[in-house]
Amino acid sequence: MPSKDIYFNPPEPLIKRIGRVSFSSADVAAAEDVVGEIAADMSQLIPQGVEKLRSIWDVRGGRLSPETVKGCRATAHVLAGYGSTLGYPMVTTLARSLCRFIEVSDLYHAGAAEIVDAHVAALHVVVRDKLTADGGPIGKALVDELARAVAKFRPR
Repeated sequence: MPSKDIYFNPPEPLIKRIGRVSFSSADVAAAEDVVGEIAADMSQLIPQGVEKLRSIWDVRGGRLSPETVKGCRATAHVLAGYGSTLGYPMVTTLARSLCRFIEVSDLYHAGAAEIVDAHVAALHVVVRDKLTADGGPIGKALVDELARAVAKFRPR
């Protein structure tokens, strides 16, 4: 079977500079293989990030330290960036919520640790149960419950 070329039609100014560009179907297939390998490698970034967050949080020994807070916020920030990109938009939602909570709350106030615990536990559930997309009813319940907990914590 003859190879079909795939043509890319850039805008006219670019055509004048570089001409028409074509890729063989073999080139496209090879590129798709590489993207698939990268995606497979990256698929572990979310579980590893959540595990890192859990280990940072679990080490705290019942008390919050500036190092713990800084580590949790940095890890949650990375997770927020990876989540939607790697098919876990709930991770992005939950990690952003955790980042905002850390940034605007008095984490030494009674109850703050429980809110962080709830975020970390929710992220663990998302990864454990592979809740992709919006997570369906379970995902919605997790997000809604965390939003209520955060709202109750913040003084009006």
